[in-house]
Amino acid sequence: MRITQEADYAVRIIYYLAVAGEKSDAKTIAENVGISTRFALKILGKLSQYDFITSFKGAGGGYILAHEPKDITLLQVVSAIDGPIAINKCLMSEEACAHSTSHMFGCPFRRVFDEVSRDIEAALDKITFARFIEESTKVCTGWVEQAEKKAAPKESLKAEEGACAGQ
Repeated sequence: MRITQEADYAVRIIYYLAVAGEKSDAKTIAENVGISTRFALKILGKLSQYDFITSFKGAGGGYILAHEPKDITLLQVVSAIDGPIAINKCLMSEEACAHSTSHMFGCPFRRVFDEVSRDIEAALDKITFARFIEESTKVCTGWVEQAEKKAAPKESLKAEEGACAGQ
């Protein structure tokens, strides 16, 4: 199972807005996420439609998270963009599986695939965007600590801190 590129970027947009903590315009979001402004606008529209973000129109417009990072899960964002988690097309409908009626007690693979899909959903539902922020803080703290141990010049340390702040 793979999430689509669109869902991946939606996750990154939510993360960016969570870290920024303030209103950002589509161009700035696109630049920081590494996608075209046009693609960012498409994703931002969907994220707004699903109430993950709030959009502001006009000259001072932009986007901001509609909820705290701790209240948005990875499952919610991925499912909003990609639809339900299903590791096999047979889980999408009975008609999608040519084998669903060929076994006396139903397809044994479908039951196992369904169980695995539910396990993936449960795992994704436990991960909030607050966790991503915590993880990036740990990584950045580690970079700064390593630089301090190496007795790096202050300019080098400042550059590393700036890179972490700009995530």
